[in-house]
Amino acid sequence: MPTKNLSSAKRSQEWDYSMPSKKLIIRNYKGLQDSSGYYDKCWCYLEEAINSILKPNETSNFNHISLENLYSYVHNLCLAKKSSLTYSQLREQIQNYIRQTLLSKQFAEFEEWTDNQYLSKLEVCWNCFCIQMKMIRNIFLHLDRTYVLQNAKINSIWDLSLELFREILILDKSIYPKLIQSLLNLIARDRENESQRLHRSLIRNILRMLHDLNIYERFETEFLKESQQYFRTQGSHNIQLVGTMTIEILMKYLDFIDFKLNEESERLIAFQIEAYHTSKKLVNIIEKELIDSHLDSILTNKVFAKLLDDPNLNKYNRLVYELLNQVPTGATRLCIAFNQFIKFKGRTMVQVACSDQEREKTLIQDLIDFKDRMDKLVQDCYSANERFINSLKEAFENFINICTNKMAELIAKYVDDKLRQVKEDDGFDNLLDKVMVMFRFIHGKDIFEAFYQRDLSKRLLGGKSASNDAEKLMLLKLKQECGGAFTSKLESMFKDIELSKELTASFDKYLKSEKAVIDHKLSRDFDMNVFVLTTGIWPSTKSPQLLLTDELQHYQTIFTNFYLTKHQGRKLTWQDSFGHCVVKASYDKFDKDFQVSFIQTLVLLQFMQNDERSLKDIRNAVLTKDPSSDTVKTSDENELRRTLQSLACGKVRVLSKRPKGRDIEDDDSFVFNHDFQHKLMRIKINQVQWKESFEENVATQVRVTQDRQYQLDAALVRIMKSRKTMEHSALVTDVYDKINFPVASQELKKRIESLIERDYLKREKDDLNMYHYVA
Repeated sequence: MPTKNLSSAKRSQEWDYSMPSKKLIIRNYKGLQDSSGYYDKCWCYLEEAINSILKPNETSNFNHISLENLYSYVHNLCLAKKSSLTYSQLREQIQNYIRQTLLSKQFAEFEEWTDNQYLSKLEVCWNCFCIQMKMIRNIFLHLDRTYVLQNAKINSIWDLSLELFREILILDKSIYPKLIQSLLNLIARDRENESQRLHRSLIRNILRMLHDLNIYERFETEFLKESQQYFRTQGSHNIQLVGTMTIEILMKYLDFIDFKLNEESERLIAFQIEAYHTSKKLVNIIEKELIDSHLDSILTNKVFAKLLDDPNLNKYNRLVYELLNQVPTGATRLCIAFNQFIKFKGRTMVQVACSDQEREKTLIQDLIDFKDRMDKLVQDCYSANERFINSLKEAFENFINICTNKMAELIAKYVDDKLRQVKEDDGFDNLLDKVMVMFRFIHGKDIFEAFYQRDLSKRLLGGKSASNDAEKLMLLKLKQECGGAFTSKLESMFKDIELSKELTASFDKYLKSEKAVIDHKLSRDFDMNVFVLTTGIWPSTKSPQLLLTDELQHYQTIFTNFYLTKHQGRKLTWQDSFGHCVVKASYDKFDKDFQVSFIQTLVLLQFMQNDERSLKDIRNAVLTKDPSSDTVKTSDENELRRTLQSLACGKVRVLSKRPKGRDIEDDDSFVFNHDFQHKLMRIKINQVQWKESFEENVATQVRVTQDRQYQLDAALVRIMKSRKTMEHSALVTDVYDKINFPVASQELKKRIESLIERDYLKREKDDLNMYHYVA
């Protein structure tokens, strides 16, 4: 070892390294020797301590031994290699205590105990046993930390005690059945009677005991089996009570399911079962027995339809979705029922409207309202589920097209009606969006185009459009939906109107010029506005051939000359029946302005010289005869009769008919009504030629049919020109991909035959289903 010399004066250090260092040798501890019965003496103290803990009421000298000494005894026994023997004797002590004291004495007579008393006794026994085992484990803690840790197959003292308690006491054939049955009985009473819920803490503690003893799974099996039977009985009982299902009973049953689910969830929380992963299994059982097993009753067609059809019951629609979405096939079955309801409801609405003209007028608005209601249902009650959104679209597309062309016509009429009366800031843009949704569902969009074009021409020429901005907005939406080709003619119609306005202004300047007055000696009794329309852009309709007065004919000649000087090489064809006029009538005490159609104007002009005219006189003065037969066309004759009805038999009776009656007969005569009275200064008389007739609708559909034939021919020729040779089925498939309107297979075959007859195609001799293009 080095030495240290200290000098008090210099306080310096000097070390001597000359002395050699000593070695420190550490030998293994040999342990205590088992001499003079040392082990027996230590175990005697330990045994006395164990008995004092397990049997505290019996006489014992345990109090004079400290826990520290007991711990040292265990430590010494372990050092003396008596660990195995000590562990075995400890096991035997605990085992004897459980078998002889707990099982044989405390639970010897329990047959007369109630379920509550039995479980309470077991709870007390378990709690005391846990306290005792904790004390014993503290004394033998060194044994746990050495011997047990070194032997993986040996349980710790705590696990050992739980194992013995489980195997000897709890799983005893006289204890376990009573324990499980008592527990199930208390849970059953808790489900049936709120007063029994005072025992929830007892049930919770027993379940925790079972979990700690690793036998909870056994109880869980019995509990789930019992619960399945309980909820099966409950479900069948409530369904049997309903008898014939009604909407009220369905709502009651839905409330019952919701109540049971919430109640059981609250019960699981109170018992702390959800911590043992039982809650999901139990909820699955409830859903299966109360929902899945009774899907047919819940989704009964008529009753469920009433639930869907009443917006005030959305609370229950939401509940149906939430409940059925939890069972495997529930959402699918609900979606199918939802789809069937929409198809049935929509098909009924369409079929009734197609057979009832009054219902036909409101059908599109009814469908829009129905769609809004179903959209809100899907959004609010079905969580905007994509499956239900697609099902809703499919159902609407299905029933809207049951009447092939009718729906397209009605949508066009609906838009026409709205564009005639639209007001500012009334949500028109939103309304058009809803109309476009209906428009997307229809297959015959060319039918819509034809009717919309016809109605647009009436609005533009008659000045009946309420808002030019609204018209252009609708045109923009159609263009965005179908492309520029779909709206090209409609856009050209607007261009014609704008150019006609400029032309009219230019014509007015021409009339006011001095040269025009000298050349044509015009009178200024009336103003004339002319619309110059492009042939092929505007819909062509059959109109009566009218005889104009000399002055009107003179004005037409002036305009024709004026126009042709500006646009050489063009040809004007006058469509007089499309015109409308404001005619001023002078009575004895007042003047009135009548807003009438052109044919009504010609009829009224017949009474400027004579107050009474016969039907024959009016016919000869207004209508042109057919040169081939020297008679008036039947359609023109009918138009004249309807015009006379509007003037003499309507609400505004400018003329009087003799004899009186609604129908116009050949020998009727008409008299100018000098006693006419009306509170308005300007009076509109219904323009009957603007009203739709059956013949007009048929003509429109015939025109669309012809256009479709042209499109089919063009599609067939284009495809065959590019492919040269094709088999029939492949050709049909390609044609269906090219066209955007529905067509029957028979119609397509007719078009192919027509092309073969016209030498555009030819069949192969050996295979009639094979076509060749003829160059």
